[in-house]
Amino acid sequence: MGSNPGAFIHVGRPLPRLGRKGAVFFLTHPSALPLRRLAWPMGLSSGCEVGDVSIAVVRKPSPDSDPSQSTTAQVEVLRHFRIIKDGSVLDLGHSGERLVAYLALEDRSRTRDQVAAALWAEATQPQAAASLRRALSIVRRRVPGLVRRETNRLSLSAEVAVDARVQRGLIDAITIGEKNTADGHELRLLREDLLPDWDELWLSAARQELRLLRLLSIEAIAAAQLAEQRPGAALAIVLLAVRDEPLRESAHRLVIQAHLAQGNQVEAAHQYLRYRNLLWENLRLLPSPGMEALVQPLRCEALLPQ
Repeated sequence: MGSNPGAFIHVGRPLPRLGRKGAVFFLTHPSALPLRRLAWPMGLSSGCEVGDVSIAVVRKPSPDSDPSQSTTAQVEVLRHFRIIKDGSVLDLGHSGERLVAYLALEDRSRTRDQVAAALWAEATQPQAAASLRRALSIVRRRVPGLVRRETNRLSLSAEVAVDARVQRGLIDAITIGEKNTADGHELRLLREDLLPDWDELWLSAARQELRLLRLLSIEAIAAAQLAEQRPGAALAIVLLAVRDEPLRESAHRLVIQAHLAQGNQVEAAHQYLRYRNLLWENLRLLPSPGMEALVQPLRCEALLPQ
Protein backbone atom coordinates (compact mmCIF):
# COMPACT_ATOMS: atom_id res chain seq x y z
CA MET A 1 0.00 0.00 0.00
CA GLY A 2 3.04 2.28 0.21
CA SER A 3 4.05 4.77 2.84
CA ASN A 4 1.35 7.29 3.63
CA PRO A 5 1.61 9.44 6.76
CA GLY A 6 -2.01 10.42 6.27
CA ALA A 7 -3.38 6.86 6.72
CA PHE A 8 -3.60 4.39 9.60
CA ILE A 9 -3.31 0.62 9.07
CA HIS A 10 -4.84 -2.06 11.24
CA VAL A 11 -5.30 -5.80 10.73
CA GLY A 12 -8.14 -7.76 12.27
CA ARG A 13 -10.83 -5.97 14.20
CA PRO A 14 -11.71 -2.41 13.23
CA LEU A 15 -9.84 0.30 15.06
CA PRO A 16 -11.84 2.29 17.59
CA ARG A 17 -13.36 5.40 16.07
CA LEU A 18 -10.57 7.97 15.80
CA GLY A 19 -12.66 11.01 14.92
CA ARG A 20 -10.72 13.31 12.61
CA LYS A 21 -7.62 11.11 12.59
CA GLY A 22 -9.21 8.47 10.38
CA ALA A 23 -8.55 4.71 10.36
CA VAL A 24 -7.90 1.69 8.15
CA PHE A 25 -9.97 -1.50 8.39
CA PHE A 26 -8.92 -5.03 7.39
CA LEU A 27 -12.17 -7.02 7.35
CA THR A 28 -12.48 -10.75 6.68
CA HIS A 29 -14.42 -11.42 3.51
CA PRO A 30 -17.13 -13.57 5.16
CA SER A 31 -18.33 -10.45 6.97
CA ALA A 32 -21.84 -9.75 5.80
CA LEU A 33 -21.47 -5.99 6.09
CA PRO A 34 -20.42 -4.27 2.86
CA LEU A 35 -17.08 -2.53 2.95
CA ARG A 36 -18.55 0.81 1.84
CA ARG A 37 -21.15 0.87 4.60
CA LEU A 38 -18.57 0.18 7.29
CA ALA A 39 -16.01 2.73 6.18
CA TRP A 40 -18.09 5.51 4.64
CA PRO A 41 -19.05 7.30 7.88
CA MET A 42 -15.35 7.83 8.61
CA GLY A 43 -14.41 9.06 5.15
CA LEU A 44 -13.50 6.02 3.01
CA SER A 45 -11.00 7.00 0.34
CA SER A 46 -10.23 3.60 -1.22
CA GLY A 47 -10.82 -0.13 -0.82
CA CYS A 48 -9.93 -3.45 -2.41
CA GLU A 49 -9.98 -7.22 -1.84
CA VAL A 50 -6.92 -9.46 -1.55
CA GLY A 51 -7.90 -13.12 -1.34
CA ASP A 52 -10.40 -13.43 1.46
CA VAL A 53 -9.43 -10.09 3.02
CA SER A 54 -11.17 -6.80 2.31
CA ILE A 55 -9.07 -3.66 2.80
CA ALA A 56 -10.46 -0.20 3.41
CA VAL A 57 -8.21 2.85 3.58
CA VAL A 58 -9.40 5.96 5.36
CA ARG A 59 -7.00 8.84 4.94
CA LYS A 60 -6.22 11.33 7.64
CA PRO A 61 -7.64 14.73 6.69
CA SER A 62 -5.76 17.88 7.56
CA PRO A 63 -7.39 20.08 10.20
CA ASP A 64 -8.07 22.74 7.60
CA SER A 65 -9.90 20.34 5.27
CA ASP A 66 -12.52 19.35 7.82
CA PRO A 67 -15.90 20.28 6.28
CA SER A 68 -17.23 21.30 9.67
CA GLN A 69 -14.49 23.93 9.85
CA SER A 70 -15.01 25.42 6.38
CA THR A 71 -15.80 29.10 6.17
CA THR A 72 -17.27 31.50 3.66
CA ALA A 73 -16.50 34.55 5.76
CA GLN A 74 -15.94 37.99 4.27
CA VAL A 75 -13.27 40.25 5.74
CA GLU A 76 -13.50 44.00 5.13
CA VAL A 77 -10.47 46.20 5.81
CA LEU A 78 -11.29 49.10 3.50
CA ARG A 79 -12.77 52.08 5.40
CA HIS A 80 -13.36 49.91 8.49
CA PHE A 81 -12.82 46.44 9.88
CA ARG A 82 -15.72 44.06 9.64
CA ILE A 83 -16.09 40.31 9.34
CA ILE A 84 -19.30 38.82 8.02
CA LYS A 85 -20.36 35.19 7.99
CA ASP A 86 -23.78 33.85 7.05
CA GLY A 87 -25.08 37.41 6.91
CA SER A 88 -24.04 38.27 10.47
CA VAL A 89 -21.36 40.71 11.58
CA LEU A 90 -19.06 38.98 14.06
CA ASP A 91 -17.16 40.47 16.98
CA LEU A 92 -13.59 39.24 17.35
CA GLY A 93 -12.45 41.74 19.95
CA HIS A 94 -9.49 44.05 19.51
CA SER A 95 -6.75 41.41 19.39
CA GLY A 96 -8.73 39.13 17.09
CA GLU A 97 -9.46 41.97 14.67
CA ARG A 98 -5.80 43.00 14.54
CA LEU A 99 -4.72 39.42 13.84
CA VAL A 100 -7.24 38.90 11.04
CA ALA A 101 -6.51 42.31 9.49
CA TYR A 102 -2.77 41.60 9.47
CA LEU A 103 -3.23 38.23 7.78
CA ALA A 104 -5.73 39.70 5.31
CA LEU A 105 -3.07 42.08 4.01
CA GLU A 106 -0.40 39.41 3.56
CA ASP A 107 -0.12 37.65 0.21
CA ARG A 108 1.56 34.60 1.76
CA SER A 109 1.66 32.81 5.09
CA ARG A 110 3.75 34.17 7.96
CA THR A 111 5.47 32.39 10.81
CA ARG A 112 3.98 32.74 14.25
CA ASP A 113 7.07 34.67 15.35
CA GLN A 114 6.66 37.15 12.47
CA VAL A 115 3.00 37.73 13.28
CA ALA A 116 3.63 38.13 17.00
CA ALA A 117 6.55 40.53 16.45
CA ALA A 118 4.53 42.69 14.05
CA LEU A 119 1.36 42.92 16.14
CA TRP A 120 3.00 43.22 19.56
CA ALA A 121 6.23 44.96 18.65
CA GLU A 122 6.68 46.59 22.06
CA ALA A 123 6.24 43.37 24.03
CA THR A 124 8.91 40.81 24.85
CA GLN A 125 9.00 37.68 22.72
CA PRO A 126 7.26 35.49 25.34
CA GLN A 127 4.61 38.16 25.92
CA ALA A 128 4.01 38.58 22.19
CA ALA A 129 3.73 34.81 21.72
CA ALA A 130 1.21 34.59 24.57
CA SER A 131 -0.83 37.45 23.08
CA LEU A 132 -0.87 35.67 19.72
CA ARG A 133 -2.07 32.45 21.33
CA ARG A 134 -4.94 34.29 23.00
CA ALA A 135 -5.91 36.04 19.76
CA LEU A 136 -5.82 32.76 17.85
CA SER A 137 -7.98 31.12 20.48
CA ILE A 138 -10.60 33.87 20.19
CA VAL A 139 -10.69 33.70 16.40
CA ARG A 140 -10.81 29.90 16.40
CA ARG A 141 -13.77 29.86 18.78
CA ARG A 142 -15.79 32.57 17.07
CA VAL A 143 -14.99 31.83 13.41
CA PRO A 144 -13.73 28.24 13.08
CA GLY A 145 -11.59 27.70 10.00
CA LEU A 146 -10.91 31.39 9.36
CA VAL A 147 -7.19 31.18 10.14
CA ARG A 148 -5.22 28.42 8.47
CA ARG A 149 -2.36 26.89 10.44
CA GLU A 150 0.39 24.92 8.74
CA THR A 151 3.01 23.77 11.23
CA ASN A 152 4.43 27.09 12.41
CA ARG A 153 2.84 29.33 9.76
CA LEU A 154 -0.42 31.29 9.73
CA SER A 155 -2.61 32.64 6.94
CA LEU A 156 -6.27 33.25 6.21
CA SER A 157 -8.17 30.34 4.75
CA ALA A 158 -8.25 30.37 0.95
CA GLU A 159 -12.07 30.49 1.04
CA VAL A 160 -12.14 33.83 2.85
CA ALA A 161 -13.05 36.85 0.69
CA VAL A 162 -11.07 40.03 1.45
CA ASP A 163 -12.13 43.36 -0.06
CA ALA A 164 -8.56 44.72 -0.12
CA ARG A 165 -7.49 41.75 -2.26
CA VAL A 166 -10.28 42.53 -4.72
CA GLN A 167 -9.07 46.12 -4.82
CA ARG A 168 -5.49 44.99 -5.38
CA GLY A 169 -6.59 42.69 -8.20
CA LEU A 170 -8.27 45.64 -9.91
CA ILE A 171 -5.15 47.77 -9.44
CA ASP A 172 -2.94 45.03 -10.91
CA ALA A 173 -5.21 44.69 -13.96
CA ILE A 174 -4.98 48.43 -14.58
CA THR A 175 -1.23 48.58 -13.95
CA ILE A 176 -0.35 45.89 -16.50
CA GLY A 177 -2.72 47.34 -19.08
CA GLU A 178 -5.38 44.63 -19.04
CA LYS A 179 -8.00 47.19 -18.06
CA ASN A 180 -8.30 50.85 -19.07
CA THR A 181 -11.86 51.60 -17.98
CA ALA A 182 -13.71 51.43 -14.69
CA ASP A 183 -17.38 51.54 -13.81
CA GLY A 184 -18.82 53.42 -10.86
CA HIS A 185 -18.38 50.53 -8.44
CA GLU A 186 -14.75 50.04 -9.44
CA LEU A 187 -13.98 53.75 -9.10
CA ARG A 188 -15.48 53.75 -5.61
CA LEU A 189 -13.39 50.70 -4.78
CA LEU A 190 -10.23 52.47 -5.96
CA ARG A 191 -10.91 55.34 -3.57
CA GLU A 192 -11.34 53.20 -0.47
CA ASP A 193 -8.54 53.66 2.07
CA LEU A 194 -7.09 50.94 4.25
CA LEU A 195 -8.41 51.10 7.83
CA PRO A 196 -8.01 54.91 8.01
CA ASP A 197 -9.00 55.09 11.69
CA TRP A 198 -6.43 52.54 12.86
CA ASP A 199 -3.14 53.79 14.28
CA GLU A 200 -0.91 50.75 13.88
CA LEU A 201 2.78 50.81 13.03
CA TRP A 202 2.58 47.60 10.96
CA LEU A 203 -0.27 49.11 8.93
CA SER A 204 1.42 52.37 7.89
CA ALA A 205 3.59 50.99 5.08
CA ALA A 206 0.78 48.90 3.59
CA ARG A 207 -1.62 51.85 3.74
CA GLN A 208 0.84 54.20 2.03
CA GLU A 209 1.69 51.66 -0.68
CA LEU A 210 -1.96 50.98 -1.42
CA ARG A 211 -2.79 54.68 -1.45
CA LEU A 212 -0.09 55.37 -4.05
CA LEU A 213 -1.22 52.47 -6.23
CA ARG A 214 -4.84 53.62 -6.03
CA LEU A 215 -3.95 57.11 -7.23
CA LEU A 216 -1.78 55.74 -10.03
CA SER A 217 -4.64 53.52 -11.17
CA ILE A 218 -7.15 56.37 -11.23
CA GLU A 219 -4.72 58.49 -13.24
CA ALA A 220 -4.01 55.61 -15.63
CA ILE A 221 -7.72 55.22 -16.38
CA ALA A 222 -8.10 58.97 -16.88
CA ALA A 223 -5.09 59.06 -19.23
CA ALA A 224 -6.56 56.16 -21.23
CA GLN A 225 -9.82 58.06 -21.60
CA LEU A 226 -7.92 61.11 -22.83
CA ALA A 227 -6.08 58.97 -25.37
CA GLU A 228 -9.45 57.73 -26.65
CA GLN A 229 -10.65 61.32 -27.12
CA ARG A 230 -13.02 61.22 -24.16
CA PRO A 231 -11.89 64.26 -22.15
CA GLY A 232 -15.17 64.56 -20.26
CA ALA A 233 -14.86 61.04 -18.86
CA ALA A 234 -11.18 61.61 -18.13
CA LEU A 235 -11.97 64.81 -16.23
CA ALA A 236 -14.66 63.17 -14.10
CA ILE A 237 -12.28 60.35 -13.18
CA VAL A 238 -9.11 62.31 -12.46
CA LEU A 239 -10.94 64.83 -10.27
CA LEU A 240 -11.37 61.94 -7.83
CA ALA A 241 -7.59 61.75 -7.49
CA VAL A 242 -7.35 65.52 -7.02
CA ARG A 243 -9.97 65.33 -4.29
CA ASP A 244 -8.09 62.56 -2.50
CA GLU A 245 -4.66 64.19 -2.89
CA PRO A 246 -4.92 67.95 -3.57
CA LEU A 247 -1.13 68.43 -3.85
CA ARG A 248 -0.55 65.69 -6.44
CA GLU A 249 0.77 67.44 -9.56
CA SER A 250 0.29 64.55 -11.99
CA ALA A 251 -3.44 64.59 -11.25
CA HIS A 252 -3.65 68.36 -11.77
CA ARG A 253 -1.81 68.04 -15.10
CA LEU A 254 -4.41 65.56 -16.31
CA VAL A 255 -7.20 67.92 -15.26
CA ILE A 256 -5.58 70.73 -17.27
CA GLN A 257 -5.07 68.43 -20.27
CA ALA A 258 -8.74 67.44 -20.16
CA HIS A 259 -9.83 71.10 -20.06
CA LEU A 260 -7.56 71.93 -22.99
CA ALA A 261 -8.86 68.94 -24.97
CA GLN A 262 -12.37 70.34 -24.50
CA GLY A 263 -11.24 73.80 -25.57
CA ASN A 264 -11.79 75.24 -22.10
CA GLN A 265 -8.64 77.35 -21.81
CA VAL A 266 -10.00 79.54 -19.03
CA GLU A 267 -10.81 76.49 -16.91
CA ALA A 268 -7.32 75.15 -17.59
CA ALA A 269 -5.77 78.45 -16.47
CA HIS A 270 -7.87 78.52 -13.31
CA GLN A 271 -6.87 74.95 -12.48
CA TYR A 272 -3.19 75.82 -12.84
CA LEU A 273 -3.50 78.89 -10.63
CA ARG A 274 -5.38 76.97 -7.95
CA TYR A 275 -2.70 74.30 -7.90
CA ARG A 276 0.19 76.79 -7.87
CA ASN A 277 -1.30 78.75 -4.98
CA LEU A 278 -2.09 75.59 -3.01
CA LEU A 279 1.42 74.24 -3.51
CA TRP A 280 3.03 77.49 -2.39
CA GLU A 281 0.77 77.94 0.64
CA ASN A 282 1.35 74.41 1.92
CA LEU A 283 4.91 73.56 0.90
CA ARG A 284 6.48 76.77 -0.37
CA LEU A 285 7.16 75.01 -3.67
CA LEU A 286 6.53 75.95 -7.30
CA PRO A 287 5.07 73.75 -10.07
CA SER A 288 7.52 71.56 -11.97
CA PRO A 289 9.00 72.48 -15.37
CA GLY A 290 6.67 69.89 -16.91
CA MET A 291 3.64 71.71 -15.57
CA GLU A 292 5.00 75.06 -16.75
CA ALA A 293 5.56 73.68 -20.25
CA LEU A 294 1.98 72.41 -20.33
CA VAL A 295 0.50 75.84 -19.57
CA GLN A 296 2.96 77.90 -21.64
CA PRO A 297 0.43 78.28 -24.50
CA LEU A 298 -1.94 79.87 -21.98
CA ARG A 299 0.69 82.48 -21.17
CA CYS A 300 0.99 83.26 -24.86
CA GLU A 301 -2.77 83.82 -24.91
CA ALA A 302 -2.42 86.18 -21.94
CA LEU A 303 -4.58 83.88 -19.82
CA LEU A 304 -1.71 83.52 -17.37
CA PRO A 305 0.89 86.07 -16.24
CA GLN A 306 4.34 85.75 -17.79
